[in-house]
Amino acid sequence: QNLTNDPIALLPSNIRPQFSKFRGSESTEFIENGYYYIPSLPSYPANVLVSSPNCRSIDPLFGGIGKAPVTKSALSLTADQYSRLALSGAICTVIVREALNPLELVKTKIQLGNDEEILQYAAK
Repeated sequence: QNLTNDPIALLPSNIRPQFSKFRGSESTEFIENGYYYIPSLPSYPANVLVSSPNCRSIDPLFGGIGKAPVTKSALSLTADQYSRLALSGAICTVIVREALNPLELVKTKIQLGNDEEILQYAAK
């Protein structure tokens, strides 16, 4: 089989997505655009009650689907709001880098396993 034409063929058959134009495996209800499903996952009932007024439906894998699409509201930010967001992002980045870079260095030296300084420190 030519894998360049069908890379999905690399997946085991029980998790390979399959296309259907019917609501379920035993259903005769036709869906015009069709959908993909994974046979090994349990089927999701189509008539599930929506638990939140903020969702138009619930996706079985990803949860609630919003009633309206996400819109970009960055155009409505004032210069003051934009600068506060930029400053808070910069402060958080500095804090995370200061805290995690030393840990990353120690992890890398342990992975290398040939640094005498870190081996002596670990032996204490």
